[in-house]
Amino acid sequence: MGAVASLGRTLDDAFLARIPHEDRLAADLVTGDLLWETSVSLPGDGEPPRVRADLTLEWTTWSQSAWRSWVLDEPIEEFPEINFEVVLRLQRLAARPPVAQVLDQLGDRQPPGAEPFERVGVTVEEDFDTGQCALEVAFEGVYHLTDPEDAPRRGLFGRGAELGDRPGPDPGAPSGPDWAAAGGRAPARPGPGVPPGAPSFPPQPAPSDPVRAPLAGDSPLAGHLEGLGRWLASVLVHLADMDIGFLPPSGD
Repeated sequence: MGAVASLGRTLDDAFLARIPHEDRLAADLVTGDLLWETSVSLPGDGEPPRVRADLTLEWTTWSQSAWRSWVLDEPIEEFPEINFEVVLRLQRLAARPPVAQVLDQLGDRQPPGAEPFERVGVTVEEDFDTGQCALEVAFEGVYHLTDPEDAPRRGLFGRGAELGDRPGPDPGAPSGPDWAAAGGRAPARPGPGVPPGAPSFPPQPAPSDPVRAPLAGDSPLAGHLEGLGRWLASVLVHLADMDIGFLPPSGD
């Protein structure tokens, strides 16, 4: 979720339009994998937009287990990883797209990451009823969380270094908000003058506290995600400027 939050911020900072209702968080009930998907386009590009990018982050079950072990300072055989997929889509095309021309326009532009992304497919779609065509170019990549700066900063209920020092829930404390929702802090016993049943909590760190931040700004993963937003904005502008016939937006 820290990677999702950081990616969302960098997409907004790149002035990309988030396509409504396209943010999706899904869990595979069989495998336990988590998927987050979103789509972005250029502002004012019509509906549907001429060019868009579909992004998918995959947090597999084994990566979740490896991360949990890493948090608890247990030995792990492999470091966790996040799978990325970026699909560039040209749509509302008036004729079959010039695939070679599009690939030449992309050139060696690849999404930034710790490891090179791989182009995994080029797909052409054609609707025989409307005559509209579309072209998709897909890239896949993996980010291995091996850098110490990407290590867990809070653990499950606090910083990894403080995991053994932070107390668990107090069975004798009055009932109140969920312990986990309180930041992993046990409710304090009510002091003098506090009526029974009204628990108090220690002051919570401000949202800007780097301990509570989803990803530290200087994290290598956060840096790559920031570059991904700028890369997407640049590539979408180049694709939209190509001399290709586009049909007008819906309703025009």
